[in-house]
Amino acid sequence: MRLTFFSLLLCGLFLGCQEEEPEDPDVEVREVLSEGGGFLVSFAPNPDPIPPIEMFSVEFLIQDAETGESGENLEEVTLEVSMPEHEHGMNVEPILTDLGGGLWEASPLKFHMTGNWSLVLGFSHAGNGDQAVFEVQCCETPE
Repeated sequence: MRLTFFSLLLCGLFLGCQEEEPEDPDVEVREVLSEGGGFLVSFAPNPDPIPPIEMFSVEFLIQDAETGESGENLEEVTLEVSMPEHEHGMNVEPILTDLGGGLWEASPLKFHMTGNWSLVLGFSHAGNGDQAVFEVQCCETPE
């Protein structure tokens, strides 16, 4: 028994034997399938990474999930940004601008607190409502 313990200790300390690390749960997902399954939606913040307590913008790209073609002719595109754990939204109201080709810009945005934020991009296509939900961990506080 003592030999087994010593062998395991040596393996762990000197030979670098380790269990494989699980995937990082804090890795931000920037591309999701819409809840209805018909669209692939991605987002890109500007600047990247998102600065805490400063204004930024986000571009959303909406594509048909099957064909990859741009999600054009969308109706009623909305963005809801909130901090679910604190039950509040942002202090600013973003404006959505259709840039064409399934690309939408939301600006201004401002994460005024560090923590978990939720971005819900809602839209309708051919009368059917759908949405894409992104969970974003914000940000390191400035020192």
